[in-house]
Amino acid sequence: MRTLLLSASALLLLPMGQPACAADLPTKAPIFAAQAAYNWTGFYLGAHVGAGWASDVWDASSFINLGGPLHLGAGSASGFLGGVQAGVNYQIDAMVFGLEADASWAQLSGEACNSVQGVVHCTSAANRFATVTGRFGVAADRALVYLKGGAAWLHDEHTLSIISALDATASGNRWGWTAGAGVEYALTRNWSAKLEYDFMDFGSQQHVFATAIIGVPGTLSSTIAVKEQIQNAKFGLNYKFDWASAGGY
Repeated sequence: MRTLLLSASALLLLPMGQPACAADLPTKAPIFAAQAAYNWTGFYLGAHVGAGWASDVWDASSFINLGGPLHLGAGSASGFLGGVQAGVNYQIDAMVFGLEADASWAQLSGEACNSVQGVVHCTSAANRFATVTGRFGVAADRALVYLKGGAAWLHDEHTLSIISALDATASGNRWGWTAGAGVEYALTRNWSAKLEYDFMDFGSQQHVFATAIIGVPGTLSSTIAVKEQIQNAKFGLNYKFDWASAGGY
């Protein structure tokens, strides 16, 4: 009887010395795949605000029927601007190629004639401009550094005032070129923010300023070439529409 009890006790204690089965082992945490890099490929729409500075040089080939040439002076104009942009990007590895068009409404105005102060005043105002550019950038995930360049269009207005009484105005459209640089950062899958600097050169364009004096026959006419350049710095937001084939997030 005693031998039977000892044998039964040994059988009961035997499982306690065996290793735990696989079901009893702790489960390892699942390993997730690394998140894909951001992809800049897609169309986008956006808006921007900023500040601009214009430089103007006035040179008359004829001045109030007195002949010429005459250098009237140079000056600067400044103000705020706001507008919209649209474009498309295509990313290959770290390189991003794109096209962009933007339009800005502004009031960059200021005095330009400083050589005959008090007698002749020249005022220039750039109120609308637009660009169509190509872009090339290098992306590091959500950050994009880019250069841009292309064609620029400007509508400006100029006023010539003689002895603060005889005012003549002229306005027109002109074409030029632009170059710029910027940095853009993807805030979410679709929204991005950018900071950008642009330089625009519109060359020189001739304007005819004519005004009449009451009681005096004829008009006083001046033919003046106005050379204009614009710089601006702007902050913008873009919303990107992904292409179905674009990877990333």
